[in-house]
Amino acid sequence: MTKRDKLLLGSAAFLAVLVIATAVLVGLSAQSRPKSAAELLLSGGIILLCVLSVVFVFLTKIRRNKYEKKLNPEYYEVYETIRDAVGRFQLPAHSKKEILSDVLDLLLSAQSDGKPVSAAVPDAAAFAENILAVYSSRRSRVLQSLLDGAIAFLLFIVCISAVLWLEDVSAGLFRQRIDYGMLIFLAVVSFVLVPVLRYLMLRRSAWLYILPILTGIVFVAAAELARRFFYQFEFTRTLLDGSVVMIPGAAALAFYLLVVAVLMLAKAFIRKQALRA
Repeated sequence: MTKRDKLLLGSAAFLAVLVIATAVLVGLSAQSRPKSAAELLLSGGIILLCVLSVVFVFLTKIRRNKYEKKLNPEYYEVYETIRDAVGRFQLPAHSKKEILSDVLDLLLSAQSDGKPVSAAVPDAAAFAENILAVYSSRRSRVLQSLLDGAIAFLLFIVCISAVLWLEDVSAGLFRQRIDYGMLIFLAVVSFVLVPVLRYLMLRRSAWLYILPILTGIVFVAAAELARRFFYQFEFTRTLLDGSVVMIPGAAALAFYLLVVAVLMLAKAFIRKQALRA
């Protein structure tokens, strides 16, 4: 356990002891009157929460996973500095996890090669700032959004086809048809809605909860307006009523899964290049 870990755990324990002591003193000062069951339950709940808060700090901030345990003290101190800096980044939670996983791989690789930590990461704070600069660039955000959108879109197709097949197993998995309108909606969700929601999540905007509902309403309204005013065009009729088999066979399913794997590897490669930039 590093000095930082001891300080963090000690601070959490000290705060918990103070709160528990305050609750006990308040309880002792009220000995002149009998305590109700609600008061006893409240006091017990406060003490329990204080104890659990220390446990929570240990599990989330101090306990190492099996890969972090492989780092020697010098490397782990650098990793800890980078981890704390990444935790303050205005990035989605999944991006932070991916960054830390790549940083951990980088440090473990340097440690196994026998490099001193100063050669692998000369300045941990500057290293973390460089990661943020790369991930915050417009080019990086657009590329990551496109890769995430493509992965989500392909997985949506596979999952929807599987659900339709489960509703009628006799029809066969490779005969399930998906409406063109549904495909357009999935594309909007994958490539537009999800990136926007991640941005709103970082900004803690109320639109995070309103936008998904609004998107569904707008999509349904647009479809009804198209049906009402433009249904005479063959293109409109195809979009509204047409459907297509997106997974016509086992080869297509394997291809989808292969593309998803390649896209995920591409994301990992881009992140590793960012760490070495």
